Amino acid sequence: MCRNPIHSVLAYDDLNLSPADEHTIRIVHTGEKNPQSNGYFFHVDYFETNSIVPWHSEGDAGIHVNSDFAYSGANNAWIKDTADWNSIYQPIKLEPNTNYKLTAWVQTSNHNVDGRLGVRLPHGEEGTVMNELSFGMQGNYTRQTVTFNSGTNSSVEVFAGLHATTGNSWLRIDNISLEIIPDFKSASKQVDTFIEKKGIVRTLQAKLNAAEVARNRGNEQACKNQLQAIINQVNAQTGKAIDKEEAISLIWHVKQLISQK
Repeated sequence: MCRNPIHSVLAYDDLNLSPADEHTIRIVHTGEKNPQSNGYFFHVDYFETNSIVPWHSEGDAGIHVNSDFAYSGANNAWIKDTADWNSIYQPIKLEPNTNYKLTAWVQTSNHNVDGRLGVRLPHGEEGTVMNELSFGMQGNYTRQTVTFNSGTNSSVEVFAGLHATTGNSWLRIDNISLEIIPDFKSASKQVDTFIEKKGIVRTLQAKLNAAEVARNRGNEQACKNQLQAIINQVNAQTGKAIDKEEAISLIWHVKQLISQK
């Protein structure tokens, strides 16, 4: 059974960051199950500590605590300077060869001309950027989204920052999330990972393959029928051949496939 969560939302703890030190952030949850990771669905509406994970900064960065600057909840991260690259970044473990979506809410000063949200290979400033989004002045909090494929990598660094070029540039960040973009390949991997009985695995994989073939041929009803049959079978095997939390994850994944068209 898989017990390694691969989804998290990062919520900032009350601390000051400095470039040379490793720090921590809070992971916040509402108690609702996270269908992607067998853990919790992390949702930053308010801040309750669930777990502590490492956090880093490059340049001038820190945390606004109990301020009016957050997009939601009480806290948010900030980055500011008058020159050079300044950022926050977080090492994240993920599944290889999987499509992901990185989302953050950002607000900037009027001076900002080169804010960045992205994903890179580890090793801080030396990490190769896998994908990033550049944004200019954001007077109000706006949602920024970056998609990427993890390739052969099992860990990356999520980062947000700015190149300060004019005046006192600053960036506020809140509600950062990293989630899988569901597809047939990732659903198939969940079946292989979550279920030990080979006969059930073969049956579910056959239905997934049939659903994918039907969708590629434009037969959407046949695709949805196969996917619904998977949900029915997983429900029947929940607590027997498949753990309850893993069943929730797999069913969520299949429902996302149904809703894609």
